Amino acid sequence: MKIQGVQSKMARAALGLKIRELADLADVAATTITRLESGIQIGSRTLDAIEKAFENAGIKFTFEKNGDLGVVLSAFLITFEG
Repeated sequence: MKIQGVQSKMARAALGLKIRELADLADVAATTITRLESGIQIGSRTLDAIEKAFENAGIKFTFEKNGDLGVVLSAFLITFEG
């Protein structure tokens, strides 16, 4: 399943990201994030880029058979540089 707008809002809150910051991470326009979070359909490739940006930041999305949606923030995200 593809992420939903409410999951994007939850994930941004968990990470403390503003719309512009997420847009920069996903290399999309800020208006695209706004559209997603408003429930407006966006292209599949664009949605994949946003989801990948979240995943790279330590977010996992959950989708339950009963329709419940969730967001999990990895407790042990460690980034090494060098």
